[in-house]
Parts: sequence; structure tokens; C-alpha cells
Amino acid sequence: MEKNHKVVTLNAEGSTDKSSFDFTINCESAVVEYDNRGAFDTLQAIKVRREKIDVSFYLGRDMIPCAWIESKHVEGFKLQLSEDMYRGIFDYLFNGENTDKNADPTDVKPLDAETDYPFKVLKELIAKGKVIKYVPRFRERKNYITATLPCLMGKVVLRVKRTEYVEEYLLEHEQPI
Repeated sequence: MEKNHKVVTLNAEGSTDKSSFDFTINCESAVVEYDNRGAFDTLQAIKVRREKIDVSFYLGRDMIPCAWIESKHVEGFKLQLSEDMYRGIFDYLFNGENTDKNADPTDVKPLDAETDYPFKVLKELIAKGKVIKYVPRFRERKNYITATLPCLMGKVVLRVKRTEYVEEYLLEHEQPI
């Protein structure tokens, strides 16, 4: 049984003699900018409803400080933080006040790559005299310290990388790790 094979020759431009085929590729990036405005508006709606929130702080891949926020009625979401939004979250957690209504969620700036953001937040809370609860070492992952701060309108949960410097700092400040 003989098969009929069709040979197609391409010219220098990459098209066939009889018809043209467009081989160009659209190389636009599929990466879109994070909708921080939507995340900020969601947080504002949670505050208006006076829901309790759980917040953890971390440094995003792009070195922008972030908060992971969740409530009883809203799944967790990321919020990239400016200084105003950072203070606004704590004003809400400690006092139930919504002080960052007019903050600009697009005004976020990256930190240095060496910054241990959760540890900086923990140091600030210790400096303010807040009573922080720590997960006991036998229940904790070997490389991390988990600290929880209960607040009027929710709680703060911090996971700090366990280093000798961090442990010394916490012991110097009489933290029961």
C-alpha cells in the first residue's frame, strides 16, 4: 500500500510557496500586578463589620512587607503594606479604630534583602511591653519560633527564624521561649 506524502518547502521567510503561516509569537508577560487595592478594600470592609482578624507578617518575594489577614468570614489574603497600613492594622487590633481609611495601597516600598521582617515586628511588640505567648519548643518546628499576641480585635501570629541572635535577644528581654 503506497502512502501519499506531501512535501512542503519553506522559503527564506519561513512561509510556504502556496500559503503563508504566521510563526510570530506574542511574548507579553502573563504576570500581572497584584491587586493590592482590592486587598486593602477587603480589609476596610472587615473593619467596618468589626470582625476579629488574625494577622501574620512576612516579607514577600519582591521584598515588600506583607500581612496575611483572615477573619471568620473571609479566607486569608495577602496585603502588601505601607507604613500607614501597618500602623492602621495595629490601631484596629489594639483599639478597634480604623485609622488607615485614606492610606494609599499602591505606596508600598521594598525593604533590604537582609531584613527579618517578622523579627522586626516582634521586637517592636516587645519594646511596647506587649505580653506575647510563645509555642513551647517541644511543639515547635526546630528552625522557628512562633509568637502569638492576643488583641482586642483579633491576634497577631509571628513565625521568626530561630537563630542564636534571636534567642539571645528574647532571653535578654525576658521572653519565655
